[in-house]
Amino acid sequence: MRVKDVIALVDSYEPNAYDMITKARWVRECEGKVYTQLFLQQPLGFSWGSPSEYLDTELAIPAPYNQIYAQYLRAMIHYANAEPDRYNMDMSLFNQTWHELCVWFGQDYDVSDRARNRRVTIRIIGSAPEEVEA
Repeated sequence: MRVKDVIALVDSYEPNAYDMITKARWVRECEGKVYTQLFLQQPLGFSWGSPSEYLDTELAIPAPYNQIYAQYLRAMIHYANAEPDRYNMDMSLFNQTWHELCVWFGQDYDVSDRARNRRVTIRIIGSAPEEVEA
């Protein structure tokens, strides 16, 4: 899923007045959380340039967990609209999906024991994919 796909999905069922660049920044915020809190990558070098440049960027989380991007984007739209009930509902869904993602990721990928892992591909921004094989 690409950044612009997330934005188009959310726009299809959550009409809003925010421009593409603002929504792309919110999706990038979520991707930053993935890299720093899940992949435990340093935030240094986490840069895609200007927001218009990363609309075609492929996001790191695969289906079915990639719904966290849309959930986070919807929550940010509701937060910006000062709709606390809708924001809380979307953040609750985001947190539930985040928890499921962390459990799944923890079962599949352990950086301390690469020999035990199933094949996992992680795309780190600015580098080639890292492949881990059992």
